[in-house]
Amino acid sequence: MSENEIQILRIDGAVDAPYRWTFNDLLLASPQQHDMSQLGANWPFGGLALRAVVERVSLRTEVDRVQLSCSGDGFERTVSWEALRDAAWLVFCDENREPLSHSQGGPLRLWISGHSACGVSELDACANIKHLDRMSFLVPMDSQDTVEK
Repeated sequence: MSENEIQILRIDGAVDAPYRWTFNDLLLASPQQHDMSQLGANWPFGGLALRAVVERVSLRTEVDRVQLSCSGDGFERTVSWEALRDAAWLVFCDENREPLSHSQGGPLRLWISGHSACGVSELDACANIKHLDRMSFLVPMDSQDTVEK
């Protein structure tokens, strides 16, 4: 198995079809932005609109939050799905369409267009997550028992 076929993102929780994305999967998906600096990022890396990735898993209608995780350092952040849905991008390749290195925040990083400074709002700079490897979609607390662990 090549490095580009190794899972880099797991999407699960309140979805009809959990999915494990590889670099190649992301490279073939659309719509893509080949230079994130055109959207305000500080680097020319390539990314994919988060909503395009999530379409593959068929979210349950009651989803209200998403837990973003990086298993490498144990970081987790839970944010409103409604707030994140149209503002987030999954950044996964450098300007040469090669996988992001660890020093670039790879293999996958979440970037939020128009984020505020840390601590100011829910979609602040602290929700821009390097080394993202799991997204778990959550439902309101009273129906949490339907979420796959």
